[in-house]
Amino acid sequence: NYGSENANGYIWHSTGSGKTLTSFKTAQLAKNIKGIEKVMFVVDRKDLDNQTVSEYNKFEEKCVELNSSTKELEKRLKDDNQKMVVTTIQKLSRFIENNKAHFLFDKPCVIIFDECHRSQFGKMHTQIKKHFKKHLLFGFTGTPIMQANKTDQKAWHYNKISSETTTDVIFSECLHTYTIANAIKDKNVLPFKVDYIQVNPQCAKLEQSCDSEEEQKQKEKAMLEHPQRIAEIVSYVLNHFDKKTHRHGNNQGFNSIFATSSIQMAQLYYNEFKRQNAELDETKQIKFAVIFSGTPNEDGDENIETCEHLPQSSLAFLESAIQDYNKIFNSNYSTSANGFGQYYVNVSEQMKKTHWICSLWWICF
Repeated sequence: NYGSENANGYIWHSTGSGKTLTSFKTAQLAKNIKGIEKVMFVVDRKDLDNQTVSEYNKFEEKCVELNSSTKELEKRLKDDNQKMVVTTIQKLSRFIENNKAHFLFDKPCVIIFDECHRSQFGKMHTQIKKHFKKHLLFGFTGTPIMQANKTDQKAWHYNKISSETTTDVIFSECLHTYTIANAIKDKNVLPFKVDYIQVNPQCAKLEQSCDSEEEQKQKEKAMLEHPQRIAEIVSYVLNHFDKKTHRHGNNQGFNSIFATSSIQMAQLYYNEFKRQNAELDETKQIKFAVIFSGTPNEDGDENIETCEHLPQSSLAFLESAIQDYNKIFNSNYSTSANGFGQYYVNVSEQMKKTHWICSLWWICF
C-alpha cells in the first residue's frame, strides 16, 4: 500500500487524550518495523518543534534531537542511526527543494503529522506525497475538517478550503477517535461555556440594510473596525476578566486567548487594551501580549516565526509591543530573527506557568 490512499489514516484525538504520548509511541513502534527506513514526526510551528522534542525526550531520553536548520535535518535524514526525526513541515519542504533526487524518496518512510487539520492543505503537503513515493501518512488532529461538515460555503471559500482538501479526503481512513465530548465526559478538559454578547445593536440590522453583497462587506468591515465597537469589547473583557478566568481577586487562575481576524485588527485591539488597562487601578490591571508573524503558515519560510516580511508599519508596532512585554517580564526580546523566535516561545511559556493555567475564553460578539 506504500504511496497509495490505503497507506494513509488519521487519528482524531481531543485535547486531554494523551495525543503526544500516543503519537510518540506510534513513531517508536513504527521505527522498529522491518523495512521502514525513517520515521518523521512533522509539526507546523517552531514552538511546537521545541515542545515536541522536549516531550519525546521525556518519554525516552535523547531519542530525538532538535533540527535548528534544514542542513541539520538533512544530516539526520542521512544518518542510519537516526531512525526517528522531528521537524517542521517548512524544513521538510525546504529539504525536498534542495534534494530533488534523495535516496529516501524511494525508501519506505512513515510520516506522522501533528495537528494535521491546519498544515496539510497547501503545496507543501502535495510536495511531500509526490517525492516520498513509498510514504505511509498518519495525521493526528483534535479538530478535523470534514466533508460532512461543509455547511458554510462562504466560510470554506474564505479559508480557501476545497472539497479535495478535507482531513478525511487527504488522510482517507479514520483509525481512532477520542472526541472533545469524550474528554469532557472523562473530565480531562473543561466543558465549553460560550457567551453571546450583543455589541452595537445596529449590527443585527446590517444585512437587511445592504443592497448588494459588496456593499454588505464594506459596511460590515467598517462596523467591525469601528472604534466604539472595539472599545466596548475591550471594556467587557477587562471588566469580566477575573470572573471568567476564575481568579477570585488573586493572580491564580486561567489565561485567555483573544483571536483577531487580521494583523490590523490585532493592532487596533492591542492599542485599546493598552489604553483602557492603563486607566484601571493597578490591582485590576492585567498582563497581555500580542503575537503575529510576517510569514504565512502555508508554504512559507522554514522558520515560521519570523517577522522579516512584515510591512514597516506592522514591524514598528510589533517592536513597540515587544518592548512593552520586556518591561513587564524584565526581558530583552526584539524583532530580530533570533529575538523574535525567543519572544514567540516565551509568550507560550508564560501562558503555561503553574499560576497561569492555559485556557481559552471564547466570547462571540
